[in-house]
Amino acid sequence: MDMRDFSVSSIQPRLRGTADDFINGINAQMAWAKQHKKPEEVIRIFYGGAFGIVQAIRISPEGTDFLRIVVRDEGGTAHQIVAPVSQCSFMLSLVVPTTEEPEEKVIFGFGEPQKD
Repeated sequence: MDMRDFSVSSIQPRLRGTADDFINGINAQMAWAKQHKKPEEVIRIFYGGAFGIVQAIRISPEGTDFLRIVVRDEGGTAHQIVAPVSQCSFMLSLVVPTTEEPEEKVIFGFGEPQKD
């Protein structure tokens, strides 16, 4: 896939957007990406913040203006981050899963918790 064809509006939340607005917006962009990806590809979401860039595995609203983001670091350890929506930055990435990095579903909002 040529990344020039992957034109999607930024996932960066609007300055005055609420946590619910962000969840609704990222769900819409995930649906768009699912329609345009190759069958063997999966979508990963990366969170960029004070802790560097890490893979997001769960994103949910924490009040009106904050997000609770569960991320997995390179070593596989899960961490929780609570941050204002206006200071969160995310990136969608299309990848082909491998045995070292299998597909992992991202949960938005109040979906079913993952079993570790």
